[in-house]
Amino acid sequence: MNLHHLILPGITPGILTALKSSLGTSVALLMITELFASTSGLGYFIMNSMDARKYPEMYSGILLLMGMSALMYAFLEIAERLLCRWRYGSIAKTPT
Repeated sequence: MNLHHLILPGITPGILTALKSSLGTSVALLMITELFASTSGLGYFIMNSMDARKYPEMYSGILLLMGMSALMYAFLEIAERLLCRWRYGSIAKTPT
């Protein structure tokens, strides 16, 4: 009973904040490893386009990566607003 009503709601904001703050690092490390150690994927596409001097394709890959990262961050933000409604209840209401 305490787990569901007290502990999980108490740790949910911390977990989601940790996920949001580690998202940038994880995407950066994923790209670094994919740039140098793979033969397929978005990082390989970006590096291969750079080596072939296909700059529009390279920048399109970078923009795609940026868009995917923004979508993941937005998903975590929406999840935090849905799961931690008490944190945003007073912010959403404007004083009259």
